Amino acid sequence: MDYRESFADPPERIVLSQGDTVRYGMGDLKVEKLLGKGGFGSVYKVSDESRSYALKILNLWERLPTEYNKTTLRFKSEFDIGKIDHSNIVKSYYMNWILGNPFILMEYCSKGHIGNHFNYFNEKNNSKRVTKQLFDALRAIHKRDIIHRDIKPENLLFNDIYELKLSDFGIAGMLNNRLTKKDF
Repeated sequence: MDYRESFADPPERIVLSQGDTVRYGMGDLKVEKLLGKGGFGSVYKVSDESRSYALKILNLWERLPTEYNKTTLRFKSEFDIGKIDHSNIVKSYYMNWILGNPFILMEYCSKGHIGNHFNYFNEKNNSKRVTKQLFDALRAIHKRDIIHRDIKPENLLFNDIYELKLSDFGIAGMLNNRLTKKDF
């Protein structure tokens, strides 16, 4: 199936399958496989003629209309954090909409998450190097008053040379901007 960048109100249901094509402003992407599904969206491995990417789609069609704005703003914030120029943060490249659901095209980490590589840490130098990379990534976002708030193995990814990449800023918070408000 072919999907094109498009806005729909209300958002339409979208589930990508292997072999689907996503046509976007910079070319065509082929869907290779589903990498993961969370509470707010799905992440797919996609590729163009030269490289692979991760495509994260916010399943806005699963949300209530009253949640669209808040959820979309959080997703946009996640994209913006991925624009921070740091070697240990998953890079965001592009953001737009498919059938009314926002998507982010981002760096693909071929080795998956850290939980799949605990044997890698049997060597002491690897543990030190990866720990330093995590602290460097956290320092980079903390300098911008951003708190990740969801550090777990699934959000610590490795690229093909086992360089750590901090990912999934969906519930990240700004130090001076509360996500919860008092109702009275």
